[in-house]
Amino acid sequence: DILAKKTTALFDLFGGQACNFLFRHILYCLKRFNLFSRASSSGRNGFSLLDAALLRNASCSAVSLATKAGKTGSGEFCTEKEVKSGMACLVIVADDASDNTKKKFRNMCEFYQVPVYFYKDKDTLGHAMGKQFRASLAVTDEGFAKGIRKHIETESDFIA
Repeated sequence: DILAKKTTALFDLFGGQACNFLFRHILYCLKRFNLFSRASSSGRNGFSLLDAALLRNASCSAVSLATKAGKTGSGEFCTEKEVKSGMACLVIVADDASDNTKKKFRNMCEFYQVPVYFYKDKDTLGHAMGKQFRASLAVTDEGFAKGIRKHIETESDFIA
């Protein structure tokens, strides 16, 4: 029952566009490695580890899910290619990227009417994608883009 509620909540978060295989794989891993907690410290039943990971940095978790689903492109060249081809639904640029990079993506995204956010730093973006560091990334799925935008806006650490 709790498993169904958590899965439904994740599908609602990404507008029903998320990959079913991805969620099955996540749930399989949680079961296999015994990462379920029957009672969290707050006294309610659920997956305290999963909740903690999603609540700690929800936008990075959403970027990670999108990457695992193959719905992101990272790096300046790939991000630029996704925007110009019309595939990008959202662009995220590291806040510590060079001024030239920020200006380039701001102008490009304005021209192609793609939302752009300047968020945290290169290490954080890279870590969310499972890579060393990334100055930019493009999200190519509208459902994931909607969820990531929602989280970034609620964190209030953005400049756009």
